[in-house]
Amino acid sequence: MRSTPAPLTPWLTGAVVSLVLLAGVVLDIDLPGVYMDAVNPDYLVVSILNPGHRIEAWVLPGNMLAGRFPVLTSLYHGTQQLWLGLPFFALLGTTVATLRLVHGLFACAVLICATMLLRRAGLKEIAVAAVGIAVAADPSFVFAFRTPSYITLAPVAWLLLSFLALARAGGTASPRRWLLASGAAYGLAVFGYFIYLFYLPAVLFAVLAWPAWPAWSAQPGALPARWRRLLPWAVGAAAGAIAYPIGYALIAWSLGSLGGLVDYVRDTQQALGVMRSPLGFAGRVANGWHMVTSVTHNWWHHSMMFGVQASVPGAQAKTLLLTAAPIALWLAAEARRTAGIYLRVTVACGVSFFLLSLVFGNRLGGHHYVSLLVLGYLGLALGIAALVGRRGDTARFPRSAWVVPPMVLLLALGLMGQADVRARLRETGGVGLMSDAINRFAADARSGHAQDFHYFPDWGLALPFAFLTRGDIDHAQAADAKEARALLCQGRDVRLALIGPERGRRLAEWTRALDWPDPVVDAYRQRDGVVVIEVATYRAGLPGSSGERCRPR
Repeated sequence: MRSTPAPLTPWLTGAVVSLVLLAGVVLDIDLPGVYMDAVNPDYLVVSILNPGHRIEAWVLPGNMLAGRFPVLTSLYHGTQQLWLGLPFFALLGTTVATLRLVHGLFACAVLICATMLLRRAGLKEIAVAAVGIAVAADPSFVFAFRTPSYITLAPVAWLLLSFLALARAGGTASPRRWLLASGAAYGLAVFGYFIYLFYLPAVLFAVLAWPAWPAWSAQPGALPARWRRLLPWAVGAAAGAIAYPIGYALIAWSLGSLGGLVDYVRDTQQALGVMRSPLGFAGRVANGWHMVTSVTHNWWHHSMMFGVQASVPGAQAKTLLLTAAPIALWLAAEARRTAGIYLRVTVACGVSFFLLSLVFGNRLGGHHYVSLLVLGYLGLALGIAALVGRRGDTARFPRSAWVVPPMVLLLALGLMGQADVRARLRETGGVGLMSDAINRFAADARSGHAQDFHYFPDWGLALPFAFLTRGDIDHAQAADAKEARALLCQGRDVRLALIGPERGRRLAEWTRALDWPDPVVDAYRQRDGVVVIEVATYRAGLPGSSGERCRPR
């Protein structure tokens, strides 16, 4: 008797999607080099793992507890990725490979939550698998986790979990705990990065518009059942984002008063110019759309890694499928009365985010918009399934196999895009501050200069250096010639790392200020020969390097 093949199961879907993602994570795992904002705040794990750490931590005033445990590193995001990755860094060390694997786990969490949401919405497993594989192969998604976009994309998992908790509340006699869980998940997303506040109108819509829960509808009360959902949800959200008020309170404590906190926040805002976009409304809309395409085309990540803009194959078609198509499908499904809550909430999220992002104008970059990528895939799948569903059937989408063809197209475009990016990565190793030169520099410092004191007066080197050397090597981010000469006079070698076109002039000026014999200079280059970092090593034991120079002045 001929047996029928076993149907695709959630476990098998998860395994296949994870394998596709894992391939993208491990291929060229050390490329590009570890960029500063691609390891921030993760680099602070060394302050926890290494009690004798020798790093200068970038944290807000009062937010480095006991000199080791950070709370807030910025007014706009917390240290969530640091704490989630800590067990893995403790087990595997602080290497390039470990960093990429940990960030790959964040990506996997996003994919798992996305497939869970689609499954909960009623899509068949074949459609769920198609969406998951297409996202896992998208270069915009894969390389987001090798750039600063990792910190803005990872919290999508919390956002989706918030919606899953709302769905779970509908099937229980005690919705309050699931409303608390939904709020807490959303609060954690905001703690991950403040831009998740842009989703708040859509999330509140989801809380209020989710299909009625019989357990609450029958309860008497002054407020309608739907409005009674808001209080437990808000309590959960406050709990999830509790690290923000804690961090701000630590700032106030450190500065001595609440007024000190207010002044600090005001001065920081003014320095960053967060709300000072010169664009009018039309310009903000145009800029917002430009940033959306920077994600769907992958030119934002490409320009970061290679210094030039380039788009993935079929970029225009991909952009339409992930932006305009979900809205058009939603409108058509509403007309047919087949649009369900999942589609409505997903589309609402995209609209809510885009509109609120306009407040900041061109003060936001492509990495702030990257979370819309995943929502675009979800909206496309849910929209297709809703449009071909039976009129009035919002519980299940019986023809969700129609989702597969566009996902196969997106998968093909993604694989071609990855091939192009990887070929350039192998050729260049990344350029500038994303060159693998920083990896080699840190490795050389560990093997041959672990006892030397390093100075990093230029932005972008100190944080990845601290992470890759586990905080074992003394360094400072301000080059102090007087302090350096004292170290040399104590018999300790000193190294100065410089980047930028004025390296030669600056090195000569520093050598004169140091009043020490000329150093040995090592150049760390891109694979195409362009110098990224020059490291000058001043030797303590050279002839003529002591005597008069080391006498008190």
